[in-house]
Amino acid sequence: MQPMKQNQELGARSSGLAEVDGRTVLVSRSASGEYRVFDQLTFHGGTGSTLERRIFSEESLRAGLTAAGFPIVRFDPTGNRSFGVSFASPCSLPVIAARAPFTLNASGVTELVKHSSAALAILDVLKSSRWLRLGRALGVGPDLR
Repeated sequence: MQPMKQNQELGARSSGLAEVDGRTVLVSRSASGEYRVFDQLTFHGGTGSTLERRIFSEESLRAGLTAAGFPIVRFDPTGNRSFGVSFASPCSLPVIAARAPFTLNASGVTELVKHSSAALAILDVLKSSRWLRLGRALGVGPDLR
């Protein structure tokens, strides 16, 4: 085994590449001191160049989540431009996985109404703010009417 070469941190306290029986492996040590060895590595540009950490496809993610007990799996490629969320490529999309369809029970409705009422009360206070009225008079700031 060749000495370990320090590599960038990969969610571990330290990690590095080593060669065992002619194969390159990644050895990492967690904050608790445990060692883990990863031996099925994929490199871009040749061994030691750029290590690819994971290879996933939509199908493999869907199969893995379903096997883990999440039969409802949805990928969201649409984004929401009004909130500044736009996806330029089909990579790194949000994934929603659930064990059962979403339902809003009575306590959820109660909590939603409570938060909505609190938000409306805050808006009422803001509407009477002298600073907000001054801003409107000067043509700046939000119009909360």
